[in-house]
Amino acid sequence: MKPLTGKTGARLGVKHARYEKTDGDKRTVVEYNFDEAEINKASINMEQAIALPATKAEPEPTDSGIRSEVMLFLEQANRGPGKEKGRTADRGRIPEVSDKVLPVYFRRSIQDLKERMMQGEETPLNLVFVVDVNVQRIDGEPKGYTIVEIHESNQRDEE
Repeated sequence: MKPLTGKTGARLGVKHARYEKTDGDKRTVVEYNFDEAEINKASINMEQAIALPATKAEPEPTDSGIRSEVMLFLEQANRGPGKEKGRTADRGRIPEVSDKVLPVYFRRSIQDLKERMMQGEETPLNLVFVVDVNVQRIDGEPKGYTIVEIHESNQRDEE
């Protein structure tokens, strides 16, 4: 999909917005500050809205979309940087979406999401991560996950 700004490799980069209105003696100022997770979610939602067919106003729950605070079990991970697209060695399972182990991608961000998952003494395969994820589907079937935000990680229960 082409970037929204029309420039190759461009990304949504709005971090602060300010609106000011003067009506006679009345002055109104509204300011918004966006964190990285909000920017990522907005970018994904805008891309999906543009990609929807004209006859479809809203995506069905089975379509691609951001799922908030779901459990991700990494089943395979390398120590290299996270990929946003293409082939990846990172694989995981989100039981709420599918029991299949699928490719895991990481939304590019200043927070370096994959680095946050890989840091620490504990191997990431022994942890469960609570994440916001964009589920990529083809013909209704989940085909991959793009991590948008990491909320926490906990030790996996013994299975």
